Amino acid sequence: LIMGCMGLYLHRYLRECMTTRTLLLLGLISVLVTGLCLAFSRFDAYMMPISLGLMLVAVLFDQRSALYMNIGLGFVASLLTNASSGLFSVTMFSVLLMSMVSGPIILSVLGRRGQRLTTLLAGALVGVSNFLCTLAVGLVNSADLANVLTNALWAMSSGIISAILCIGLQPVLESIFNLATNSKLIELSNPNQPLLRRLLLEAPGTYH
Repeated sequence: LIMGCMGLYLHRYLRECMTTRTLLLLGLISVLVTGLCLAFSRFDAYMMPISLGLMLVAVLFDQRSALYMNIGLGFVASLLTNASSGLFSVTMFSVLLMSMVSGPIILSVLGRRGQRLTTLLAGALVGVSNFLCTLAVGLVNSADLANVLTNALWAMSSGIISAILCIGLQPVLESIFNLATNSKLIELSNPNQPLLRRLLLEAPGTYH
């Protein structure tokens, strides 16, 4: 149902981008993020890399679509929490809140530069944001400060894990789907690239 809503959004606002390659990319990212969240939830629900989908879609496709997909994946991730028993729990609310708050933070950082190191900065800021969100929700609902701080620290690691996974997966997805992202173009603009080096030697005027 959530992916169907995403499809309606693409059809309404990004119809020109609805190619087979785009749909495969978004579908693969959705399945990949959901699988990783499920795997991490076995250890601790607050460690789930809920921001990974937003980061990947933002750097590989479109930032508006990334924000919309982040909402959908946030709902999916909240349903995968170990504390979920069919009822609305504190863990579900914390995970969903982390997802909602991290979206604007990531886009504001990634929107300025396309380098991969910027992704690490976004992950660090998301980690701080996750820590504060989990701490705030925990203090409202629990008197056990030690347990709240532990959950907040696990939530902080979620942002860093998302950034590391994004940096690792981005070149793979770029290669598989032949995408010309900002990071890829920066790498290709290196004068040591064979074609640019040949252009500089044989046609310096054209190169400049």
